[in-house]
Amino acid sequence: MTSLALFEPVMKVEVVVPGDQALAIIEDLKSRNGCIQGQSPLGDHFLIEAMVPLANMLGYANALDVIAAGLAKHVMLFDHYSEVSPDHSDPPFRPAAAIRMAAVRP
Repeated sequence: MTSLALFEPVMKVEVVVPGDQALAIIEDLKSRNGCIQGQSPLGDHFLIEAMVPLANMLGYANALDVIAAGLAKHVMLFDHYSEVSPDHSDPPFRPAAAIRMAAVRP
């Protein structure tokens, strides 16, 4: 017997930010359920790489402008689908987010 599972898109996010604001950007990405993959210096800036669910990235460009006073740039690309736990307190049933249902074997 098969059951349905909910999958949500996860985005690879890269942010280039001035060094003095890197910590604030990392904390913001973590607050969006992001998993920081790495950070590396680029002169007086930092490149921050993270994996973040798409539903949590809606409106990120505006938030980034506020946090970094317009000095940061970001790129967001689809990376993979991740299964949403059935016990998730706030499943991503938002119309703007792409969601895929798939049959899975128990």
